Amino acid sequence: MKLRVPHATELNDSLPSYFRTDVNGCKTYGCPNLGISDPSRYTRSKRLGYEAYHCPKCGAYPPVLLSKPINDLLRQLCHHQCLPDIRQCPQCFQDQDSNNNPKTVRAYGVTSAGTPRVQCRQCLHVFSLLNKERLFEQLQPLWTLLQKSHADVLSDVNGQADCVVTTDMLRVSSGLSPQVFYRRMALLSQLLQQYASRVETKGIARYNKGDLGANDSGNDDDSRTNEDGTNNENNIAPLSLQTNSHVVRCRSGLAGSHGCDTWWLTTAESQTGYQLLQSANVLIHREALGNRPYQGAYQLTTCEGDINETETLFETATLTYERIMARRQFDELAYCDGEYRHLKDGVLLRPVYAAHAHFQFLNVLLVPVSHTNFILQHESFIRGAAIFAFQQPVIDKRCQLYYLHYSMMNVSKECHTSVCDKSPKHQMLSWWNENWQQRMHVYQSQQWQLCVGRLTQQGQAHVVTTRPDWNADFWHGFDAWLPATYRTKLSYSMLCTWLGIYRFLYNFQQEPSRNELFLRHNMDTQSIKSLVSYLNQE
Repeated sequence: MKLRVPHATELNDSLPSYFRTDVNGCKTYGCPNLGISDPSRYTRSKRLGYEAYHCPKCGAYPPVLLSKPINDLLRQLCHHQCLPDIRQCPQCFQDQDSNNNPKTVRAYGVTSAGTPRVQCRQCLHVFSLLNKERLFEQLQPLWTLLQKSHADVLSDVNGQADCVVTTDMLRVSSGLSPQVFYRRMALLSQLLQQYASRVETKGIARYNKGDLGANDSGNDDDSRTNEDGTNNENNIAPLSLQTNSHVVRCRSGLAGSHGCDTWWLTTAESQTGYQLLQSANVLIHREALGNRPYQGAYQLTTCEGDINETETLFETATLTYERIMARRQFDELAYCDGEYRHLKDGVLLRPVYAAHAHFQFLNVLLVPVSHTNFILQHESFIRGAAIFAFQQPVIDKRCQLYYLHYSMMNVSKECHTSVCDKSPKHQMLSWWNENWQQRMHVYQSQQWQLCVGRLTQQGQAHVVTTRPDWNADFWHGFDAWLPATYRTKLSYSMLCTWLGIYRFLYNFQQEPSRNELFLRHNMDTQSIKSLVSYLNQE
């Protein structure tokens, strides 16, 4: 049984009008040209050794970016993330009638196999919903095995290897042939994504009403009072998000290759760690790309080294700025060596294109949210992608951007009270004279040193967060559940399947606060029947 395939965009389709198809323009906070892609406002220049648009208002030289790679990645994100409601008519695509009434279908009996059918009130097309009994029979045993493997890893405090899951172990335990096993894994991943997409869409739309769990931070920082106007008239805390990158190696599919390094950008809600969006720099549809080289592909051959440990996080931030400025052009991140940049079924794009697609998609997803904070990995093009996508909220002071460096501290070295009583330190760093603050942070007996760079407002930075490392926490758990030695045997598409299943387990079963972030009523996510019933209902 297949879930209904969404009417998603393919590589040859036009993008929905709410996405920006040209991201060339100034990305300097406070500049009158911020986020404006009108080429008449700029002059082309190679003064710094690369093709750039010179902004006469602020003097910046943002590199010229191709539109096609970003737009192709956005189409791909829409195809995999914008799953329509199961009850949305697949013929006229109506999700509400002329009176904005969401009830656009009526019951229309069942098929001989027991699948419920409905009829669209707009075009009278009859279509099927999901067959609860059939999906339960196909997927529940596999779903139970996956949940058990996840629970085993969580309970294994020592991280012993005997609790990890492998495709071979799980397939043997399931009793399924390889072909059936992988087909059902993909079907299960799609079902879980369908559920998460519906929960998130409804939950985000309710955020400004103040009835989501994100407002109950349990943290000492005051999320509702600061001097920069980030709160709205209803005193609702901004939706605070952390965005970081991570490299995941999978099988390349090419003879003689040792794997393919994919670059991921993940955005997590900063109070609970809920993984809101995950995207990669991989463009699939190899047949649509043809055999010609793809403009915008990742071409670098030598990976940048990590920054060595420093005495203070101010030094780490300074070295990060220096590394960015030492590149031929500052948005050319060399995240892997040349031998790991090839993929049989797709092409790796430059991370800067993946970052712009990621934030363009987030901007549309978060339209119902009036105030947002983005706590970003210290990377110039990630900042540029975020400020360009959220141009209007930034100008309206409804969106604040921060850089963050952090390090975990040894609690035994200092007592809890003395750590919290230390006053924050300030420094102005970089050519852009950005305001950085270093301070201590304690949450649930864990202690961090934080170094926060404020990118959109001058003054003291108040970053409301429980853990500063939610994205690292997610990938640490994924590594424990499906270690790198096994991931290198998986194709990219199968890696995405496993990752989608783990994201669901992390979001909806690992911590109650995450499960309740967008959905307050109790839902049995361990049961396939329960998930299907939720998707089939109004």
